[in-house]
Amino acid sequence: MGKLCYLDQLISKKEFRFDRLVLKGIDNDPVKKTNEIEMTDQETNLFHREISCGGDYFDLLNTFVNNGISARQPAPVVRFADAEYAFYAYSLHCNGLYQQAESVDAIKKAMPLHLEALRVLERYGKLAPLIFPGNVQHKKKTLFNFLRRLKNDHSAAAFLEFLFENQVALKRDNYVPFYVVYAYLSSRLFCELVDGKKNLHYKFGMQCGFVSPMVCTLFQLSTDTICPVA
Repeated sequence: MGKLCYLDQLISKKEFRFDRLVLKGIDNDPVKKTNEIEMTDQETNLFHREISCGGDYFDLLNTFVNNGISARQPAPVVRFADAEYAFYAYSLHCNGLYQQAESVDAIKKAMPLHLEALRVLERYGKLAPLIFPGNVQHKKKTLFNFLRRLKNDHSAAAFLEFLFENQVALKRDNYVPFYVVYAYLSSRLFCELVDGKKNLHYKFGMQCGFVSPMVCTLFQLSTDTICPVA
């Protein structure tokens, strides 16, 4: 038997599991009408064994951000999905609406700084990668899969393997599902938390000088990154 990849190790050791992400006040039914297969797949996310439901992740994220504001400390949360996965695979497919990299050589040159930033994020922030059954395994090319528009997408598993090979571990306290960030930023709770706060800065996917320059490196790549600082 070959060596298990990092994701398979997390699952086999029962450190993490796949479960359906349900968040109070979020209704995906209208979207499912036009994207049923893809949306249904993406409702199943990676969960730590100590987290029972999506609401727990929502509460943990709120506590993390609230504590950062109260302590006047950065609270970095960085989302990772298709473009970021491509970047860390040294692929120019990372260039979508924005040109993230001029060349593969440019990615390689920037990578040491990114690795240092990821290790900072592992210790002090939250990684929010998009991980669902549709992007963690190779699917056999069959007529059935073609008709269902399924892709042989291994990008999330490859990203986790990249993290593991560079001494960045996924843990209970440094991981939050990708879509929980969306839900939190659009919630009344977050609006009330930042409403009326003076000298409060929060950035979405832009370089910001009030946090570690290492983490700023990740901000330049991720399109919706939150780092509130009082």
